Amino acid sequence: MVDGLATALIAVSLGLALWAAVCAALDRLPPKAHLQALFGLQALVLVQAAVALVRAGEWDGSKPELLGYLAVSAVLVPGGLVLAVEERTRWGTLVLAAACLTLAVVVVRLDTVWAAGV
Repeated sequence: MVDGLATALIAVSLGLALWAAVCAALDRLPPKAHLQALFGLQALVLVQAAVALVRAGEWDGSKPELLGYLAVSAVLVPGGLVLAVEERTRWGTLVLAAACLTLAVVVVRLDTVWAAGV
């Protein structure tokens, strides 16, 4: 894991969660720029997962736990995005906000798990 990347993931996901929550409060759908930022966030998640998988051989922690957190982090944003696109109301936008907020928590937990196995 790269500490700077984890920090960036947490900051970006919290920012996008706040943006989605504001859109939901205003009863608006997320704008195109928000959706594009989500694709960027997903790219960062995939980079983090690739780095963690490459470095997992030298890591002494619980590999199933690590793989579980990596898998969850990889599906949160696309899952929230699909639900937001399918449910074109403020509730879909709130699901997207919850997915981004959950991603921040999962990245914090992933960083903690990684640090415990080093």
